[in-house]
Amino acid sequence: MKKIYILSFVITIIVAFIPKIGIMKDGDYTSFGFPTQWLKFYKGDFITFGWIGFLLNFFIFTLVLYLISKLLKKKK
Repeated sequence: MKKIYILSFVITIIVAFIPKIGIMKDGDYTSFGFPTQWLKFYKGDFITFGWIGFLLNFFIFTLVLYLISKLLKKKK
């Protein structure tokens, strides 16, 4: 299970910076994150970090990886 948590953490960060998936530009700021945006860069030197969005993405990826691992174990 620890491997799933580490992999979910890495996937959450990597997917946020993939163009056309995790990056959304809207006016004065650029948001990063998929399925929810959790990091925003505003014009100038202002950055916000959304803990709730980050944790939600982390748990979504954890759930998906957990279900995939269960399905793969069931096939064996």
